[in-house]
Amino acid sequence: LKREHLDDSFDGVMNDENCEARTITEDGPFLTDVYHVQGDSTNKDGEIESESDEVPTFFEVKKLTGRITYNAMHAGFIFYRKSVKESGYGMFSCSNKYCKARLLVKYENKEQSNTDAVPLILKLPSRANHIFEDGTLHIPDKAAVLVCRTKKIIKERIESDPHELVNKVYKASVQEVVDSLTDDDSLKHDFLTQMPTINQMQRTMYRWRNALLPR
Repeated sequence: LKREHLDDSFDGVMNDENCEARTITEDGPFLTDVYHVQGDSTNKDGEIESESDEVPTFFEVKKLTGRITYNAMHAGFIFYRKSVKESGYGMFSCSNKYCKARLLVKYENKEQSNTDAVPLILKLPSRANHIFEDGTLHIPDKAAVLVCRTKKIIKERIESDPHELVNKVYKASVQEVVDSLTDDDSLKHDFLTQMPTINQMQRTMYRWRNALLPR
């Protein structure tokens, strides 16, 4: 992708040293059309060496206004989508407003950004790019990431069997995550504290289910 094809408004972020370039190769393991994102260091043969096998996961979020948007998770951090241009170029910012990390993507167009289509990754920050104004590193909130992943598990289970009781799906999904945290009581406590209750999740779960059932 040539630089002159980018919107002028993205130039500052694309050049930001806190947003390192990555090479993209198709064949993501988590979602259809997700991309492997590899590190920007090269070996003696001039080949790109992978910094992390983890790829961004994009997930749906319903805001209090009722508007649907999509955020992202990567390497233990959550990113909020801030903007999408008419051309499809989008920017995600780290969920901590004081962190400088930015994730840049490209949809086919702005309309596609309002679907669950997975965008092309243009630039992905490394862990070292998650820094505050004073230069200290931003440590990821593991519990918040677990909450997002649990919601994704709930949604996938509803999609696999929309006739199953949503309360049952919720309890099974949360329990699955709790059972995986047997050696970390502190993280388990933080996860259960941050995880929305059944009552808080019900409207969203029913919306996911009703979208799949015939009317």
